[in-house]
Formats: sequence, structure tokens, C-alpha cells
Amino acid sequence: MRHRIEVATDVAKIGVWDASGTATPSYIETGGDWGGAVDVYINESAPANAEARSSTAAKEGFVSVPSGRLIIAGGEDYGAVAPRTIGADSAVEVPCGDYRVRFYVAERDEADEAGEMTISEAEEALDPDDRAYYRAASRADLRVGLMGYTLFLLFPILAFPLGWKPALGVTVAAVAAYFGIFATRSERRLKDDARYQRIDKRLQHILLHGQRAPLIIELVDLARGEKLQPASAEASTNALG
Repeated sequence: MRHRIEVATDVAKIGVWDASGTATPSYIETGGDWGGAVDVYINESAPANAEARSSTAAKEGFVSVPSGRLIIAGGEDYGAVAPRTIGADSAVEVPCGDYRVRFYVAERDEADEAGEMTISEAEEALDPDDRAYYRAASRADLRVGLMGYTLFLLFPILAFPLGWKPALGVTVAAVAAYFGIFATRSERRLKDDARYQRIDKRLQHILLHGQRAPLIIELVDLARGEKLQPASAEASTNALG
């Protein structure tokens, strides 16, 4: 069983842990802030080329999942009262039990970069009516932003007759007022537009699945008879790059 999810971290750790928070998590260190697609294989072997694509040997760990719900997210959210990287797709249903975790860190190459889907290409996969609606709404929002940035031109216009300090004050006030009113209103309109949000979610799904995952996580239930010794309690010091 394979799941593809999007994961991010600001503390250089991607973790897997039981949703109850009562079991010790297993981590891979990313070497810095990181975000991207992750392929999670549950009781299924990772692709045969996963090891070949890895920058180092696979890193191993263990995780207990007594609740049957596995969380894959940024390490900063383990035990967090207000998690920031855990979303609706961060939890995976698995059989309750203890799992061997193996992390494969893929080396990106020119083929990966060349094969990545662009936003325009992803939009072409949408229904034509949805694509037209999404593009029109996005252009309208973009126009609001661009008009706001043109207000910075007030500074050179006013600097000569008023002096640079008054001109700077007027410009900052005008820009702040514009973005506080019009840009905020445009952003709120998009958030309240159910059709736009549905299309955007579909577009993000297409983009997520239109790339090769730089991180692969393989979990095998130890009740299946696999006996391995963990390399360490925390799975890696390798950077994802």
C-alpha cells in the first residue's frame, strides 16, 4: 500500500509517529528546512531502484503504532499543542503494531528537474471550465497585487517637491493602506470561493503527483516475521539536499 503525501519541516527533521503521541517517534534528519513529496510504503517493499537512487545507504528505525493511525510530518509537531505541518493528509491508517522503518533519500538529477510538472502543465489537466475559472480568478488576484506595487512609484514622484522623508512616509502609508484593504479583501474572497478552493486543491494534488518523491519511507510490520536491528533510535544524520 503506497501513499504520497507532502511534508515540510522547519527543524530539519521528518518524523513518523503514532497519532496518540504515546509511542517514541522515528526521525530522519534533513540537514535544514525541507519540504516536498514523500512516498510511504506500508507492508510493501519500496521500488527496486530506491536504494540505487539514494545518496547513502537506507537509514533504519522503529516505530510503534498502537492506535492504527500513523502521522508523517515535520518533527517540530510531535506532541505540539498547535501543530503547523500536520494536515488532513498527514495521517495514514495502518494495522496496529510495531514497524521497522526504512528511509531512502533520493539524489535529484537533471532528469528529475526536467521532468517536474509546471503549474501551466498541471492546469492543462483540469476540466476546461475549471481551468478558465481558476485562471481568471488568479489573474484578478494578481492584478490587485501588481496595482499595489505600483504605489511605490509615489516615492520618486513626491521626493522632489516634498523631500525624501515626507515622500517616504506618504508612500509607506499608501502602500500599507492599499494592501491592508484591497489585497486583504482579494485574499479573503479567494478563501471564501468554494469553487476556487476545490480547483486549487485539485491542482495541488496534480502537482504533488507529477514529480518524483525525494524521500521514500518504507514501513514493515514486525509481526510479519521480519527481524532487524535498528541502526539507531533516530534514523539518520543524512541531509536531503
